[in-house]
Amino acid sequence: LSQHWGAPFLGCEWGTPEYGQAYGRVVAALTDHLAANGWLDEAYTYWYDEPDAPDYPFVCEGMGVLKSADPRLKRLLTEQYEPGLDGCADIWSPILDQYDPSWAHARQDLGEQVWWYVCTGPKAPYPNDFIDHPGIEHRVRYWMAWQYGVQGDLFWDTTYWTNGELFTDEDPQDPWTDPASYSTWGGYVSNYGNGDGRLLYPPRGWKDGLDRIEGPVPSLRWELIREGIEDYEYFALLKEAADELERRHKSPKLAAQARGLLAVPSDVFTTLVAYTGDPAPLAAHRQKLAACLEKIEKKLR
Repeated sequence: LSQHWGAPFLGCEWGTPEYGQAYGRVVAALTDHLAANGWLDEAYTYWYDEPDAPDYPFVCEGMGVLKSADPRLKRLLTEQYEPGLDGCADIWSPILDQYDPSWAHARQDLGEQVWWYVCTGPKAPYPNDFIDHPGIEHRVRYWMAWQYGVQGDLFWDTTYWTNGELFTDEDPQDPWTDPASYSTWGGYVSNYGNGDGRLLYPPRGWKDGLDRIEGPVPSLRWELIREGIEDYEYFALLKEAADELERRHKSPKLAAQARGLLAVPSDVFTTLVAYTGDPAPLAAHRQKLAACLEKIEKKLR
């Protein structure tokens, strides 16, 4: 679906009925393939990045083509909800500092999803994934996601190791020695942020000229993100267990205890820019989640 919108497609001009029919056949065939393999629930299409307000009519036009082609395929947009985009996305994925629960929960009540993401921004005090930010930031964002009901965390890249306009294929940037994620956007050289788009690394010594078959090396940030996702899963598992207790009409006191633990404590975070720098409160609450989950599992046997 990486069609350049506005350009001809299979010889059909943008905006014509022929274009919609041709593109619709391609989208419908792809969607059928996803559905036949059981992948459709996890699939989405994403074709326009971070639109500005003047782009909104064009974005909505293209999203309309997609919906007409096959409404089963979810459409993701890296933008916060705005009235000018109403009906144009099934998954909203704003940059973190544009997230607001007031619009997000309203869209979710309509059956749409809300994700968020970080990239070159926002900067501190927002929790981002830069190398030179405190390690807690790579983990605590998932506690925030649980508390606010955010359904996804988007990454624009995990192996952005070099910039093809600044380095050659023969002598690419070495992310082991140069942490900068260079940008040449707009004709200017800048740094997206140290480690931006780079959570995995090539094998150590990869520039020695030797052939090797070796997987990428995970960063500490990657491992902390995994820890945060596991924290989120503890909350999710406990909620499912409490739901099952109540469905079976067992141990209402224990179910109430579990419900109380599903709220993230204020010593972990209070807002997107006010959060602990100490992992101890996270570890302590995760232990409480685990202990309560074990109690419920024994009751459900």
